[in-house]
Amino acid sequence: MIIRYLDPLSRGWGRMKKVLFSPFNLKKWFVVGFTAFLAGLTEGPGGGGGNGIKKGVGDKCDLGEIVDAPKHVLDWVLHSPERIVLASLGILIIFAIAVLVVWLSSRGKFMFLHNVVLKRAEIAKPWNQYSNEGNSLCVWSIGFGLLCMVIFGLFAGFVFKLLAQIHYNGFYAPDMVLWIIGLAFLFIVFILAAGYIWLFLNDFVVPIMYKYRINASDAWARFLPLFREHAFNFILYGVLLFLIYLAIGIVIVLFGVFTCCIGFFLLAIPYINSVVTLPIWYTLRGFSVEFLAQFGTKFNVLQKPRTPVKKKS
Repeated sequence: MIIRYLDPLSRGWGRMKKVLFSPFNLKKWFVVGFTAFLAGLTEGPGGGGGNGIKKGVGDKCDLGEIVDAPKHVLDWVLHSPERIVLASLGILIIFAIAVLVVWLSSRGKFMFLHNVVLKRAEIAKPWNQYSNEGNSLCVWSIGFGLLCMVIFGLFAGFVFKLLAQIHYNGFYAPDMVLWIIGLAFLFIVFILAAGYIWLFLNDFVVPIMYKYRINASDAWARFLPLFREHAFNFILYGVLLFLIYLAIGIVIVLFGVFTCCIGFFLLAIPYINSVVTLPIWYTLRGFSVEFLAQFGTKFNVLQKPRTPVKKKS
């Protein structure tokens, strides 16, 4: 079996041109763009840094302040019952908003995929039709997200412990060097693994859920044997996609510069961003399903989706 990369990308590009430009229909762009907007709520261009508290020019950052910062924050919160209540309420609100965003995005992924596969511009039908699959994806995504947060928290704890050791006891080589190298290596492995899992979930597991009308765990059970057999091809797919996103980022920057920052203003509006850049996301969604279709009819999402079998009572 010869797995190709440019051919599926070319077919995804051709599908996008045919649906969005032959003929051009502004209403279709706004409808499909809305589903792309929902699908990308958890993946869209996020905010960078720059909003934190800045020290004055020439001020030096004290390592002791960094090490003691978590303790100071915790002591400040626990100093009064009102702060404990406010902090707890704030955490609950943030968690509730995050769950809502993930839920909307999970439903949106099936809506957008539905429109790309069937070359349609629908909202209500796929929203209702793939509610079970969307809810399953939401639960799985939240669970994996919490797991990633726990692992990241452990890394952060080790880093603060290491910084405290350096601050209070001094830097002792080579033990400290080995710890730093080891933590950095494990963190890079964790980031790569988590990134690939999210990528495979969106690009391959979601289409399998869509095709067979199954939950996320069952879709992973179908995808993992395929991944084990063609691991190199899927890893190379991720590398190619990274390069594509890098090229997209460069094009977007040039677009903003050559439009005298008007492009940046448009792209800063979330929904309008999805409509303006719809050809990109439409092509990439088509690319993923075209790539997956190379592995046989069992993974060809472009065929008619399967209607779920109702269990006899």
